[in-house]
Amino acid sequence: MSPQTADTATTGSQRRERELDRIAGAAAAKTMSVPLGVMVPLLMRAAENNHTWLEDFANDVVQIDADLHEILMAFGDMPDRRAA
Repeated sequence: MSPQTADTATTGSQRRERELDRIAGAAAAKTMSVPLGVMVPLLMRAAENNHTWLEDFANDVVQIDADLHEILMAFGDMPDRRAA
């Protein structure tokens, strides 16, 4: 096995081990910062097309700004104009 192949195999093995640690709760979860302007259209498209993978993340917690949370809660209390 060449040194480059050995390095790649080790890196892949280490990556799998870290991912298994995350799944088992023994390591910190991977997180990413993504602008809402990028994420929301993708989530809407996935929901509109009934992509089942979206259900896999239904219980995941998303951290948002307190102001956005307040606005979303107020918006949720408003009547849906489409229903009228």
